Amino acid sequence: MALSAKAPNSFAGILYSITKIHGFFPINSKGKPDDIDKLWNVFDEALKSSPLSTPEFEGAFDKALGVRYTNINLTIGLFWIGPRVFLNLDGTMRGYLKNQTSYNWAIVQNLFTNFGNGKTRAS
Repeated sequence: MALSAKAPNSFAGILYSITKIHGFFPINSKGKPDDIDKLWNVFDEALKSSPLSTPEFEGAFDKALGVRYTNINLTIGLFWIGPRVFLNLDGTMRGYLKNQTSYNWAIVQNLFTNFGNGKTRAS
């Protein structure tokens, strides 16, 4: 199979992550006992039908943001599991959106809905 497109000459628009900040939680005693459960819950809710419109996902998302070392990297993880639903808000994307650096569910939901695809896997 021959490809007709030219090879890219830059990484513009390519999602990447810095290996030093891959984790979503502290691996030492600074974490709370329910941190891992909060993270599993947000990803579990994200895989359900129409997560952007459910209060369960909203609550899980905001609780997961309370886990130490979890911030905008949560949107990157969500994008990895649902690229047709979630928008990653890595540094490159935030630069394009010229958005703030502090996030909560209301802000992220607006971005996902208005700039992302906003469809579920089942759609």
